[in-house]
Formats: sequence, structure tokens, C-alpha cells
Amino acid sequence: MKKSVRILLVEDNELDVRMILHSANKTKLRNNFTVVNDGMSALELLRQTQDAELPDLVLLDLSLPGITGMELLQTVKQDPRLRKITVVVLTSSAATSDIKLAYDSYAAAFITKPIDVLGFTEIVSAIDDFFFEIVTLPEIADE
Repeated sequence: MKKSVRILLVEDNELDVRMILHSANKTKLRNNFTVVNDGMSALELLRQTQDAELPDLVLLDLSLPGITGMELLQTVKQDPRLRKITVVVLTSSAATSDIKLAYDSYAAAFITKPIDVLGFTEIVSAIDDFFFEIVTLPEIADE
């Protein structure tokens, strides 16, 4: 049985949120999702969360109201308490400049959103397999 993990989904498109959560359920993942729809809410949540309860992974859209996803990524990676959180950019952008800046800002991965539920299911399954079965993530609380 897989360890239950915490995922923070930062996404303002309600349809994408529903597809991601549906995909997680369809693949029988045992993940706990927290969903926020803007960068400021995500930043406030992360700053208020105790170390032991921080998310294991953030799925981050770049196109957000207020604080953009890129600004949030850069802020998280500059904060010594938050920088170990694995951040995967999951966005509709395929712009080379966005890809380069995301990796320059220490994103763990950059994924362009698919256009259908099957594509979301494949991506969610691949994220689960890679980040929670293959990769050993840092323990945030072990500082």
C-alpha cells in the first residue's frame, strides 16, 4: 500500500481541477489534494502550514490571478523552509521561455497540460509513479 502523500494543486481553471482530481481517483491514487485557485492563497497556505504538514508536491499552473505561478515558484524556492518542496509546473504553456525560466527557478518538472481526460490520467499516473514510487523525495520535517 502506498504512503499517503500531500499534494497542493494551484490551479484557477475549475475544469482542469476536476480533470486532475478525477484522474487521481481513476488511477486509485491515495493522495490527499488541497486545491487553491491563486498564487497568493497558495503562498499564505504554505507559510502558515507546520513543517510536518507541508505538501510533498505542488502541482502549479503558471497562469494565475494575482501572483503568477512563476512568481510563486521563485518565492517558494527562495524560502529556506519551503525550498525542498517538489514543484511540478503543469500548465497550458509550451513556450520555450516559460520552460527555461521554470527550470532556472528550480522546478522539478515542466508538463504541458493535455486537452482531454485520458491525457490528464496518463500525466497524473506518471507523476505518481515517478515522484512517489521511483524518486526519493526529501523529508521536509527532517531539518
